[in-house]
Amino acid sequence: MTLQLTGVSLTHSNGVQALRGLDLHIGAGEQVAIIGPSGAGKSSLLNLLATALRPGSGELQVLGKRAWQLSAGQRQRLRARIGLVHQSPPLPPRQRVITAVLAGKLGQWGLGRSLLNLLHPLDIPARVRRWRGWT
Repeated sequence: MTLQLTGVSLTHSNGVQALRGLDLHIGAGEQVAIIGPSGAGKSSLLNLLATALRPGSGELQVLGKRAWQLSAGQRQRLRARIGLVHQSPPLPPRQRVITAVLAGKLGQWGLGRSLLNLLHPLDIPARVRRWRGWT
C-alpha cells in the first residue's frame, strides 16, 4: 500500500488545528510507527489516511488514487482495502489481538469467511501460524 500526503492540513470543527502543512510518503512494504504525546494529531492522521476525515487543504493519495476526488462509491471500495483498528474501547478480555487486527479485513470478506475467522484466523502468514502453533 502506498500513502502520500502533500501539504495536508486538518482543522477540526471545534477550531483545533490537528495537522498543518504535512508532507508524508509511505511506500509499499514500509513499516511506520506514529508516536507522540496526547493531542499531537496521531489519531487525526490515522483517520485521515483511512479517508474517514477529509483534509482541509493539501492532497491525500491512497494506493495512487486521490481519495477525495473519487465518487462516494469508489471511496467506499477504497476504504474496504484499508484496515484501521481503534484503540478504544479496549479489546474484550477473551479476544485475541490477531482477531481485532484481522477485523480490518471484514470489508473484503463475505459473511461466511468473517464468521470462520472468529474460530480460526485466516489471513495470518504461514510462518506466523507455525511459530504460534496454529497449524
